[in-house]
Amino acid sequence: MTIKSRTFSFFLTFFIFLFSTQVFALNVAGFPVYPKHPRIWFLQDDAGLQNATRLLSVAEVRQLARGPNSNYFRNLGVTSGGNTNHARNARVHAFRHVVSGLETDARDAFLELMNIGTNFNQYEAVDIVVPAACAYDWIYGWLVKPGNEVYFASATGKLRSIGRVAMGLGDHGPFSNITAAAYRGGGLLHAGMALDDQEMIDMAYAHYREELLRTANRVGIDGGWGEGLAYMNELYSKNMILTAELLFTATEGRLDLYISTNPFFEKYIPFTLFAIRPDFSYPRWSDIENFSPQYSHDLRENLLPLTFRFGSGLGQYLLSRLKDNYGYQSMYEVLWKRDAPAAVRPESVFVSSPERSALFRGLGLAIMRTGFSPDDTYVSFKASHWLSSHVHADAGHFEIFKNGPLAIDSGSYDEWGSKHMRNYYARTVAHNTLTIYDPNETSFNFSGQVNDGGQRYWNRNVFDTFQEGVEGTAPGKPFRGGSIQNYVTHANFTYINADLTGAYGRKVSEVGRQFFYFPNKKDALIVIVDRILVKDRRLPVSFLLHFDGDLTLSGNDFGLKNGLSTLYGRVVFPKKAVLMRRGAYEVNGRHYPPRVELPESGKGRLEISYPLQESNSVYFVTLLSVDQQVPAASLSDSADAMILEFTYAGMPIQITTGKLPQPSAGHISINGKRIFLGAGS
Repeated sequence: MTIKSRTFSFFLTFFIFLFSTQVFALNVAGFPVYPKHPRIWFLQDDAGLQNATRLLSVAEVRQLARGPNSNYFRNLGVTSGGNTNHARNARVHAFRHVVSGLETDARDAFLELMNIGTNFNQYEAVDIVVPAACAYDWIYGWLVKPGNEVYFASATGKLRSIGRVAMGLGDHGPFSNITAAAYRGGGLLHAGMALDDQEMIDMAYAHYREELLRTANRVGIDGGWGEGLAYMNELYSKNMILTAELLFTATEGRLDLYISTNPFFEKYIPFTLFAIRPDFSYPRWSDIENFSPQYSHDLRENLLPLTFRFGSGLGQYLLSRLKDNYGYQSMYEVLWKRDAPAAVRPESVFVSSPERSALFRGLGLAIMRTGFSPDDTYVSFKASHWLSSHVHADAGHFEIFKNGPLAIDSGSYDEWGSKHMRNYYARTVAHNTLTIYDPNETSFNFSGQVNDGGQRYWNRNVFDTFQEGVEGTAPGKPFRGGSIQNYVTHANFTYINADLTGAYGRKVSEVGRQFFYFPNKKDALIVIVDRILVKDRRLPVSFLLHFDGDLTLSGNDFGLKNGLSTLYGRVVFPKKAVLMRRGAYEVNGRHYPPRVELPESGKGRLEISYPLQESNSVYFVTLLSVDQQVPAASLSDSADAMILEFTYAGMPIQITTGKLPQPSAGHISINGKRIFLGAGS
């Protein structure tokens, strides 16, 4: 923290002397040595308080304090009770002191800091250590004033004890504990910088360099969130971005971690833009809760520095759509909002249909959208090897959204390890993919876990093994998920060929899903071709489709209506399919409802199966049409191939898929023109 220069001219002179004489160096850990306090987001120079890279002047900050938002700044973010709240309160009071220069604000920050306990776990560490370190650093000038020696000693001892607790949480080492690295690393960096504690700094930087940066760049090679699709957008991403920005700011650009060899940072904004649905809500991937990112302080906190750093008009567009409803967030608004680029609407960047489809290889995720308006169609498809404790058994899962959720990821994240989570929500049965029921299957991680006939499920973090290209939840235990083998974009369609075999374990020899997306203005047609080779034909295979609206059934046709839009469907193969409606949260005749039912948890699912499964080779050909009736389609079925023909948006289309054990389709014909889909397709 910094206070008015006239209140501590001696220390100001001392700081300026240090700033002017400090030699920038690197220690053995490769971490820079900085000028003296205050150094977290702010630096002191002759002009007074300003941000090192944003040049936010004293006059501007003071004007904010005196202007229409003065009460807004003084009343933000103060809550009562708990270590996290005490730490946040301390940071808010310290920021007020930055704005006001009043000693009463510094004293309030000190009192909140002293109320923080040292009994917290690794999940709480970053939310406690980061704000506590900011508060200490921002009131440092007041702490070292003559007569405040007791305050200085007490605050220093408190922050050091908090930091030492964080140092002892979890394991450390390359890929040893990603969660510990994310939660501890950011806190230790802040605390180490505030305290000049090189051991804390070295550990934090090692976490960042060896674990978080390596992991995020693998997962986000084409864009993504640092934690994959595991759990919201607030864990690894937040710590990655804040750490990079803190180091860049504190070293005045000398240590630039936004460099081109770290694609995660540059591609974070376009990925987030694609990921957010047309109504500006989050998709329901894995344990991501269903709420609007318009109220996500974490997302806004991530976007602010990246938007400035890359001059991103798309980032500014996203920020213009977000709200800042959290008090402790506004300090970042002050620091990072200056010199923002002009907002650029995504329609002007992603113009053509192929540009509005994107594959994020590190995540095993494809997103297809007809546009970025509220009434556009949005489709996502997942197939990945990557697993962690918050990722679901959902290889081959897809979602469809227009004017509301049509094909959904069902269930609610009510509580970690709840009956609902381990028997339904995180399992294959809650997703739009395939189940293959083997009554003898028993290898489940949780005791008492129901057999849903789905994919193998493991609730531990094996992020590192998959990112290193090594199979297994433990040495010698093979464990794979799904993968996108081929991805093709064209003016008229997007094609995905996914191998899901590894997700189903020993009960199958092959499971493949071909996914065709045909956009038409704001609507779309989806064609899904599934090929399954089971090792025992007595294992029944089912195609699952979850809904949150009203379901109607008529022979092989069905409709899913939700609000203004309807998803029309038809099972083309098997020709006499069995379409069965199941209740919400139902598994093998039992229901596993959540303790707290969140929006978009689902009203049930449609199960499609064979009337009698007589062969080890099982096929499903399904058409799904958004807001238009399913086009008439014919299917020619021979010993070697199936040929699907239909007309959509005025185009005659033919899709050929090979019968098992032959490879799947290698081409599609549109208007009589054959288009190669890639080897192995």
